[in-house]
Amino acid sequence: MTFKQTSIAIALACVASTGLAAKEKKKLPNFSMVGIGFEHVGYQESVNNFLQSVGKEGANLKTDSVVINPIHRAVSFSSISEDYGFYIATSSTLINNLVDEEWNLTDFGAVQNNQLQVSTAELELKLAYNLDAGSQLLIGGGFNTYDFSRFGFKFAGDEAKNTGGYKLDNFLKDFTRDRLINEGKLTIPQINEEVEKSGLKLAPGAVSESNDNIEISIGYRYDTELANEAGKFHWFAGAELNFPLFYRVINSENEEVEHSGSIGDGYGVQGYGGIRYLVTKKVSLDVGLRAQMRNRARIDEKLDNGLTQTLPEITYTNVQYFLGINWRH
Repeated sequence: MTFKQTSIAIALACVASTGLAAKEKKKLPNFSMVGIGFEHVGYQESVNNFLQSVGKEGANLKTDSVVINPIHRAVSFSSISEDYGFYIATSSTLINNLVDEEWNLTDFGAVQNNQLQVSTAELELKLAYNLDAGSQLLIGGGFNTYDFSRFGFKFAGDEAKNTGGYKLDNFLKDFTRDRLINEGKLTIPQINEEVEKSGLKLAPGAVSESNDNIEISIGYRYDTELANEAGKFHWFAGAELNFPLFYRVINSENEEVEHSGSIGDGYGVQGYGGIRYLVTKKVSLDVGLRAQMRNRARIDEKLDNGLTQTLPEITYTNVQYFLGINWRH
């Protein structure tokens, strides 16, 4: 056999072996994991130029709180074929804990204190395409909701020293008094009555808000066990980018108004990873970590009475860690 014939034979053998390997590609194992753990929910709201309507520029209102809640986490993978699989994942808050919250305003400091509760719930549905051993491209979406409740509102600061909320209250009243005096349309008793109405107003009861989102996502995941690596210890990791296909926000201060939006009004990213120990061929213990960040733009909604209801820009973060039992089936 000549050198040329030998080269052709080797090339054909390589092609044949490659095709055979592709045909021998196996379906991945199905698995289900159920776990419990904790979430650190960061809830940040901000309104730029909060006092613009009363002639003060650059006064930004902001709050940034973290609530720690126990959670449930479950992930299930079903292998459809050699190339495709399907993930279903859920996560939800088990107990809503309380945290003290503080609102800060530029040039005024802390102006309001209250208590805060946050709860979350998620359902993720993702199609997985097996790129190669252990690597998967994820495309899908899901539904998530995060709700908060605030109550126990009170002024922050020192009334005697005119600081914090008391300083803001007096600033608002002084602005109204000067405006009405300059207009010259009301008597002094009428002006005093309007001034008392114009100060810093605290909600008398609880304020709640519900944020419901339908999202689309794309991501990547790698799992050493799916790559058929030997050993009892394995690890997995992944990252995803999310966009709101549709969202709805309802605030208890005006429940008849529903705020809604879609792509362009926000985004989200998440990363996750973990390790597992194979107790048997069918059962393992999983330890996982998952971090999320979502941003929703400021919402301004015109009401029927001609006023505008503003919902602040929200940055929501959630760091979860959990211990779970994983079984193959």
